[in-house]
Amino acid sequence: PKGVALVFSYEADWVLATQPQGASFRYLELVFAMYSALRRLGLNVDIVSPDADLAGYHMVIAPSLPIMTDAMAAKFAAFDGPVLFGPRTGSKTGNFAMPADLPPGALQAYLPLRVVRVESLRHGLTHEGQGFTVSRWLEHVESPLHAELCLDDGRGIVFANRNLRYLAAWPDEALLERLMTNMADEAKLPTTPLPCDVRLRRAGTLRFAFNYGASQVELHDLAEGADMMIGSAVLPPAGVAVWRA
Repeated sequence: PKGVALVFSYEADWVLATQPQGASFRYLELVFAMYSALRRLGLNVDIVSPDADLAGYHMVIAPSLPIMTDAMAAKFAAFDGPVLFGPRTGSKTGNFAMPADLPPGALQAYLPLRVVRVESLRHGLTHEGQGFTVSRWLEHVESPLHAELCLDDGRGIVFANRNLRYLAAWPDEALLERLMTNMADEAKLPTTPLPCDVRLRRAGTLRFAFNYGASQVELHDLAEGADMMIGSAVLPPAGVAVWRA
């Protein structure tokens, strides 16, 4: 199993850097936040292009795809698994204009919602939800869909239809963890919340553990009774362990 496809777009990076609509909206930072959330859950992550073949993956994360074509929207809608789109997806046309039917543009054929207003939030201004906080960027959404997650004031920030989800704000770690865990459950991908600085990678029947921190970490809960091939269940700083599942 391939696990998770994280869609990285150089075009998206260029578009959002050219017109950030807020100094704190940084595409690379949003990509890294979503990548880190997936890795903290012990999930396999491949970074792929928007044109990549998604066959074999269990779920797809697209941090933002501001230029969303009809073909791209159809491709993601046909994917057999949960898909998440981050803020500002479908907010531009190929000519760098706003879609006539408002964002998320072509995605509306499969995800019935419209972003009718956006806010670039100044530093220190946040909005609270149940156990999470959003900052930097907030979109006001009109939709017949019932919001999966809302702010405390009732505004929806996560909307879903069939396999597609839209995130209408800049998320914190708690919100990303909730989203990624729920999607992994839907995709029947097992998650393993990891100690700080520890990351896993699966390759067939082999499991790899890496300690990126400066302190020793014990992996007994992860590798109890495992057939250790390299290292041990006690990972030193910068240590690596490999075992057969």
